[in-house]
Amino acid sequence: MKNIVLSLHTVEHLILYNKKVQSLLPEFKELFIKWEFGIRTGLSLLVKQCLVKLIEQLQPCHIELLEQHFGLPINFVKVDSSIVRNRYCTVDEAEQFLNDMIGFQDNISISRCADRLYLCFWR
Repeated sequence: MKNIVLSLHTVEHLILYNKKVQSLLPEFKELFIKWEFGIRTGLSLLVKQCLVKLIEQLQPCHIELLEQHFGLPINFVKVDSSIVRNRYCTVDEAEQFLNDMIGFQDNISISRCADRLYLCFWR
């Protein structure tokens, strides 16, 4: 069975250019208006901010509505736009935990208190 990929690259085509789909998501109306203003005035930064904000704010209930509308399952690809991430783990979990931090490997600060590690990652 075919499915739809909803990501930062497809959200504009699937949701923002489709008024019928926009009507299914009334809580994002203000965001849709800002995006349309950005398109009409050529403010590409505003357009990109709206795309990221929409992807960040979509919840599973919204995805279910979209799946019902399109009649196909949706593979939702979230965006991680955070610049700093603060985490903690035990000393025993550290190796696996650090291997899972994709995209943040270059900049890290680690402190330790007893058997707990406190980690700060940034991009």
